[in-house]
Amino acid sequence: MERVVLVVEDEPLLLELAQEVLDLEGLQTIGAPNADKARLILESTSNVGLVITDIKMPGKINGFELAWLISEQWPEIPVLVTSGHQRVRADELPPNARFLPKPWLLGDFIDQSVAMLGVQP
Repeated sequence: MERVVLVVEDEPLLLELAQEVLDLEGLQTIGAPNADKARLILESTSNVGLVITDIKMPGKINGFELAWLISEQWPEIPVLVTSGHQRVRADELPPNARFLPKPWLLGDFIDQSVAMLGVQP
């Protein structure tokens, strides 16, 4: 079973762009418009290999809280946290997470995603 990348982004155009870029790299993606929906997907999908999440979004929890939740409930799933509104230091993130500031360059986004998923480029 192929591992999928769960992309969590409330901005529809950015969600579509991120999924399209990763799909073109040969990765399978699932999109979620907020962290609440992402949590439901994680609870019902066993093959998520990476979560990419924006921090600021509507819902009960934000992307930063989602990263910590994943670290506690699914520690084997790495998380790429991204934001254009705030910067996050490495010591503020769970051990399975990295931060990529927006606006990201497509190459950096792809490289980070592929590396965290453990796929050889």
